[in-house]
Amino acid sequence: MKGVFPHKSQASAPYLCGLTRAGIEETRHHALQLRVWSALEAFASRVSVGEFQEADEPSLLAALDAHLTTTLFPSPADASARQWWHPLVVKADLNSTRPGVAHKATSGALAQSIVVLDVGVVVEGLEIDCGLSVGFTPRAQSLAMASCELTQGVISYIQSHAALCSPASVYNELLRQANARGLTQLDVSAGHRTGPYPTPKRETKIRADDSAARFEPGCWMVEVHVTDAAGDIAAFYEDCVYVGPA
Repeated sequence: MKGVFPHKSQASAPYLCGLTRAGIEETRHHALQLRVWSALEAFASRVSVGEFQEADEPSLLAALDAHLTTTLFPSPADASARQWWHPLVVKADLNSTRPGVAHKATSGALAQSIVVLDVGVVVEGLEIDCGLSVGFTPRAQSLAMASCELTQGVISYIQSHAALCSPASVYNELLRQANARGLTQLDVSAGHRTGPYPTPKRETKIRADDSAARFEPGCWMVEVHVTDAAGDIAAFYEDCVYVGPA
Protein backbone atom coordinates (compact mmCIF):
# COMPACT_ATOMS: atom_id res chain seq x y z
CA MET A 1 0.00 0.00 0.00
CA LYS A 2 1.50 3.31 -1.09
CA GLY A 3 0.04 6.72 -0.47
CA VAL A 4 0.53 10.40 -1.13
CA PHE A 5 0.44 13.35 1.23
CA PRO A 6 0.81 17.07 0.50
CA HIS A 7 4.25 18.40 1.39
CA LYS A 8 4.98 21.65 3.18
CA SER A 9 8.07 23.39 1.82
CA GLN A 10 10.60 23.64 4.63
CA ALA A 11 12.23 26.50 2.75
CA SER A 12 9.03 28.53 2.56
CA ALA A 13 8.95 32.02 4.00
CA PRO A 14 7.35 32.40 7.42
CA TYR A 15 3.64 33.10 7.47
CA LEU A 16 4.22 36.53 9.00
CA CYS A 17 2.09 39.64 8.78
CA GLY A 18 2.15 42.87 10.76
CA LEU A 19 5.21 41.97 12.83
CA THR A 20 5.85 44.18 15.85
CA ARG A 21 8.18 43.80 18.84
CA ALA A 22 6.84 40.27 19.21
CA GLY A 23 8.40 39.38 15.88
CA ILE A 24 11.41 37.70 17.43
CA GLU A 25 9.23 35.32 19.42
CA GLU A 26 7.04 34.69 16.39
CA THR A 27 10.06 33.89 14.24
CA ARG A 28 11.23 31.43 16.90
CA HIS A 29 7.75 29.92 17.00
CA HIS A 30 7.80 29.54 13.22
CA ALA A 31 11.20 27.80 13.32
CA LEU A 32 9.86 25.34 15.88
CA GLN A 33 6.70 24.87 13.83
CA LEU A 34 8.85 23.88 10.85
CA ARG A 35 10.84 21.52 13.05
CA VAL A 36 7.71 19.67 14.12
CA TRP A 37 6.39 19.76 10.55
CA SER A 38 9.59 18.08 9.39
CA ALA A 39 9.13 15.33 11.98
CA LEU A 40 5.48 14.87 11.01
CA GLU A 41 6.29 14.73 7.30
CA ALA A 42 9.04 12.18 7.92
CA PHE A 43 6.48 9.94 9.61
CA ALA A 44 3.92 10.61 6.87
CA SER A 45 6.52 9.52 4.33
CA ARG A 46 6.91 6.21 6.17
CA VAL A 47 3.14 5.75 6.06
CA SER A 48 2.93 6.72 2.38
CA VAL A 49 5.52 4.19 1.22
CA GLY A 50 3.63 1.36 2.89
CA GLU A 51 5.82 0.74 5.93
CA PHE A 52 2.76 0.06 8.07
CA GLN A 53 0.74 -1.81 5.41
CA GLU A 54 -2.87 -1.05 6.31
CA ALA A 55 -2.03 -0.66 9.98
CA ASP A 56 -4.86 -0.03 12.41
CA GLU A 57 -5.24 3.26 14.24
CA PRO A 58 -3.75 2.17 17.59
CA SER A 59 -0.63 0.82 15.85
CA LEU A 60 -0.21 4.04 13.87
CA LEU A 61 -0.74 6.12 17.01
CA ALA A 62 1.93 4.19 18.91
CA ALA A 63 4.34 4.48 15.97
CA LEU A 64 3.71 8.23 15.63
CA ASP A 65 4.24 8.70 19.37
CA ALA A 66 7.56 6.84 19.25
CA HIS A 67 8.70 8.69 16.12
CA LEU A 68 7.99 12.16 17.54
CA THR A 69 9.53 11.29 20.89
CA THR A 70 12.83 10.13 19.41
CA THR A 71 12.90 12.96 16.86
CA LEU A 72 11.91 15.90 19.06
CA PHE A 73 13.03 14.66 22.48
CA PRO A 74 16.08 12.46 21.85
CA SER A 75 17.52 12.43 25.37
CA PRO A 76 15.89 10.35 28.14
CA ALA A 77 15.47 13.47 30.26
CA ASP A 78 13.73 15.33 27.43
CA ALA A 79 11.55 12.32 26.66
CA SER A 80 10.41 11.98 30.27
CA ALA A 81 9.63 15.69 30.49
CA ARG A 82 7.84 15.98 27.17
CA GLN A 83 4.47 17.71 27.09
CA TRP A 84 1.62 17.35 24.64
CA TRP A 85 -0.79 20.24 24.78
CA HIS A 86 -3.33 18.09 23.03
CA PRO A 87 -3.20 14.30 22.67
CA LEU A 88 -1.90 12.89 19.41
CA VAL A 89 -4.75 12.09 17.05
CA VAL A 90 -4.84 9.39 14.39
CA LYS A 91 -8.04 8.82 12.37
CA ALA A 92 -8.54 6.38 9.53
CA ASP A 93 -11.22 6.13 6.86
CA LEU A 94 -14.74 6.77 8.19
CA ASN A 95 -13.38 8.12 11.50
CA SER A 96 -11.73 10.88 9.48
CA THR A 97 -15.17 12.40 8.87
CA ARG A 98 -15.59 13.33 12.53
CA PRO A 99 -13.58 16.52 13.06
CA GLY A 100 -15.43 17.53 16.20
CA VAL A 101 -14.81 14.21 17.93
CA ALA A 102 -11.58 13.77 19.88
CA HIS A 103 -11.07 10.34 18.39
CA LYS A 104 -7.89 8.92 19.91
CA ALA A 105 -7.41 5.80 17.81
CA THR A 106 -9.53 3.43 19.87
CA SER A 107 -11.65 1.84 17.17
CA GLY A 108 -8.97 -0.24 15.49
CA ALA A 109 -10.01 1.01 12.04
CA LEU A 110 -7.57 0.20 9.26
CA ALA A 111 -5.91 2.93 7.20
CA GLN A 112 -7.12 1.67 3.84
CA SER A 113 -8.21 4.87 2.05
CA ILE A 114 -6.95 7.75 4.18
CA VAL A 115 -5.30 8.48 7.51
CA VAL A 116 -5.37 11.82 9.36
CA LEU A 117 -2.51 12.80 11.68
CA ASP A 118 -2.77 15.69 14.16
CA VAL A 119 0.11 16.75 16.44
CA GLY A 120 -0.09 19.21 19.33
CA VAL A 121 3.20 19.32 21.19
CA VAL A 122 5.16 21.68 23.44
CA VAL A 123 8.70 22.36 22.19
CA GLU A 124 11.01 24.66 24.12
CA GLY A 125 8.03 26.00 26.03
CA LEU A 126 5.97 26.91 22.95
CA GLU A 127 2.84 25.18 21.70
CA ILE A 128 3.19 23.76 18.20
CA ASP A 129 0.28 22.38 16.20
CA CYS A 130 0.15 20.81 12.75
CA GLY A 131 -1.74 18.14 10.89
CA LEU A 132 -2.08 16.50 7.51
CA SER A 133 -3.65 13.56 5.72
CA VAL A 134 -2.17 10.66 3.76
CA GLY A 135 -4.31 9.28 0.94
CA PHE A 136 -3.93 5.77 -0.49
CA THR A 137 -6.39 6.01 -3.38
CA PRO A 138 -6.65 8.65 -6.14
CA ARG A 139 -9.85 9.99 -4.55
CA ALA A 140 -8.27 10.20 -1.08
CA GLN A 141 -5.07 11.71 -2.46
CA SER A 142 -7.04 14.41 -4.24
CA LEU A 143 -8.95 15.15 -1.03
CA ALA A 144 -5.74 15.40 1.00
CA MET A 145 -4.29 17.83 -1.52
CA ALA A 146 -7.47 19.91 -1.49
CA SER A 147 -7.35 20.25 2.31
CA CYS A 148 -3.75 21.46 2.07
CA GLU A 149 -4.37 23.94 -0.74
CA LEU A 150 -7.50 25.34 0.91
CA THR A 151 -5.62 25.85 4.18
CA GLN A 152 -2.81 27.65 2.39
CA GLY A 153 -5.33 29.71 0.47
CA VAL A 154 -7.05 30.82 3.67
CA ILE A 155 -3.70 31.62 5.26
CA SER A 156 -2.80 33.79 2.24
CA TYR A 157 -6.14 35.58 2.63
CA ILE A 158 -5.47 36.28 6.31
CA GLN A 159 -1.98 37.55 5.45
CA SER A 160 -3.23 39.93 2.80
CA HIS A 161 -5.91 41.36 5.10
CA ALA A 162 -3.80 41.32 8.28
CA ALA A 163 -5.75 41.80 11.50
CA LEU A 164 -8.65 43.49 9.70
CA CYS A 165 -10.16 40.19 8.63
CA SER A 166 -12.82 38.49 10.71
CA PRO A 167 -13.61 34.81 11.16
CA ALA A 168 -16.72 35.48 9.07
CA SER A 169 -14.76 36.89 6.14
CA VAL A 170 -12.26 34.04 6.35
CA TYR A 171 -15.06 31.48 6.35
CA ASN A 172 -16.65 33.12 3.32
CA GLU A 173 -13.29 33.07 1.53
CA LEU A 174 -12.90 29.39 2.44
CA LEU A 175 -16.33 28.68 0.92
CA ARG A 176 -15.44 30.67 -2.20
CA GLN A 177 -12.24 28.72 -2.76
CA ALA A 178 -13.95 25.41 -2.02
CA ASN A 179 -16.83 26.12 -4.38
CA ALA A 180 -14.35 27.03 -7.11
CA ARG A 181 -13.00 23.50 -6.73
CA GLY A 182 -16.44 21.92 -6.69
CA LEU A 183 -16.08 21.00 -3.01
CA THR A 184 -19.26 21.40 -0.99
CA GLN A 185 -18.77 19.01 1.93
CA LEU A 186 -16.83 21.45 4.09
CA ASP A 187 -16.86 20.96 7.84
CA VAL A 188 -16.51 23.82 10.30
CA SER A 189 -12.97 25.10 10.48
CA ALA A 190 -11.61 26.62 13.67
CA GLY A 191 -8.83 28.97 14.58
CA HIS A 192 -7.12 29.02 17.93
CA ARG A 193 -4.17 30.91 19.30
CA THR A 194 -0.94 29.25 20.34
CA GLY A 195 2.01 30.57 22.27
CA PRO A 196 3.92 29.90 25.48
CA TYR A 197 2.53 26.81 27.21
CA PRO A 198 -0.11 26.83 28.53
CA THR A 199 -1.82 29.42 26.34
CA PRO A 200 -5.36 30.35 27.37
CA LYS A 201 -7.31 29.20 24.31
CA ARG A 202 -9.59 31.65 22.63
CA GLU A 203 -11.45 29.48 20.17
CA THR A 204 -12.64 31.41 17.15
CA LYS A 205 -14.95 29.42 14.94
CA ILE A 206 -14.46 30.53 11.35
CA ARG A 207 -18.15 30.82 10.60
CA ALA A 208 -20.38 33.41 9.00
CA ASP A 209 -22.22 34.13 12.27
CA ASP A 210 -19.07 35.41 14.02
CA SER A 211 -18.98 38.71 12.14
CA ALA A 212 -18.04 40.76 15.21
CA ALA A 213 -14.94 38.72 16.10
CA ARG A 214 -11.45 39.66 14.97
CA PHE A 215 -8.21 37.75 14.97
CA GLU A 216 -6.13 38.95 17.89
CA PRO A 217 -2.40 39.58 17.35
CA GLY A 218 -0.24 36.48 17.67
CA CYS A 219 0.10 33.00 16.23
CA TRP A 220 -3.14 31.43 14.99
CA MET A 221 -3.71 27.89 13.82
CA VAL A 222 -5.83 27.48 10.69
CA GLU A 223 -7.57 24.14 10.20
CA VAL A 224 -9.48 22.94 7.15
CA HIS A 225 -11.50 19.73 7.05
CA VAL A 226 -12.99 18.52 3.76
CA THR A 227 -15.34 15.54 3.44
CA ASP A 228 -15.62 13.64 0.18
CA ALA A 229 -18.97 13.88 -1.58
CA ALA A 230 -19.57 10.19 -0.84
CA GLY A 231 -19.33 10.98 2.86
CA ASP A 232 -17.07 8.04 3.70
CA ILE A 233 -13.67 9.75 4.06
CA ALA A 234 -12.39 13.23 4.89
CA ALA A 235 -9.06 15.06 4.85
CA PHE A 236 -7.58 17.48 7.37
CA TYR A 237 -4.77 20.02 7.21
CA GLU A 238 -3.52 22.48 9.83
CA ASP A 239 -0.86 25.17 9.79
CA CYS A 240 -0.09 28.53 11.38
CA VAL A 241 -0.28 32.19 10.45
CA TYR A 242 1.04 35.16 12.42
CA VAL A 243 -1.30 38.10 12.72
CA GLY A 244 -0.15 41.49 13.96
CA PRO A 245 -1.99 44.64 15.02
CA ALA A 246 -3.94 46.39 12.29
